Amino acid sequence: MTPFTKDQQIFFFSFPSIRIQYNSLNTLTRLLNTKTLRVQEFFTEIPRYAILSHTWEDEEVTFQDIQSVAALADTCSGRQLTFDDIRAFLPPAQLKKGYTKVVQACVRARSYAFDWIWIDSCCINKESSAELSEAINSMYQYYANAVVCYVYLFDVSGKLHPKDLASDFKKSRWFTRGWTLQELLAPEFISFFDKDWTKIGTRWSLRDIISVAYAVPNGPKIKSDTLVIFQCFSTLLQDFHALPTLLSVTCDKWICRDLSETTELFQSVELLA
Repeated sequence: MTPFTKDQQIFFFSFPSIRIQYNSLNTLTRLLNTKTLRVQEFFTEIPRYAILSHTWEDEEVTFQDIQSVAALADTCSGRQLTFDDIRAFLPPAQLKKGYTKVVQACVRARSYAFDWIWIDSCCINKESSAELSEAINSMYQYYANAVVCYVYLFDVSGKLHPKDLASDFKKSRWFTRGWTLQELLAPEFISFFDKDWTKIGTRWSLRDIISVAYAVPNGPKIKSDTLVIFQCFSTLLQDFHALPTLLSVTCDKWICRDLSETTELFQSVELLA
């Protein structure tokens, strides 16, 4: 089984017929209730949901962890759970820093009337290799089917506009991870948030600076087949009303990205014949 390279990912997701076929996979979907923090399984009639894109930090909340707070909602009289509720409920040894991210993502989703959100760290049971493999194969589907994607940049401050030369937006770890490419491409709407969960822009409003952050061909020595792939990529972005200027990124930078991450995530995905 051959894993996707970065170019193959772009090529693969640049054809509508393939995207539709890939997006029509039938799979179990677990969603996190934004009010109670309970996980619920859906097989059909999946409700509208938001989705979180982020890079993993220390003490992320897992599927097993989130089960520990399932009973907490019963003690909170139907109101939205807070981090303080979780801190008072869990023993100190079980309290992870990642709960703050989960709660803040839920608060953001809830403020826009989303009852459900998908977060990879706690909606996938990674102790099941079969489930993990299926989830990896369906990752694009999760993001494409979401109503909106929230990109959380834990290492960015919104005090400076991303276009400010002193801003740390372009240096965010999020832009260096190979698997965030599909998370940038798949959703119809994307909003970016800084470390304090302050909104700093959308994929459209930040398209120029995102192009710089990803960085690709502005002319130099591009092989013809690679150029075709990036032209398909550019067309895809325009279809999504997204980043038409992303074609300005150099192939060398794509190839030098953290492809070990990409290989790990796509190791069980094959190109469709």
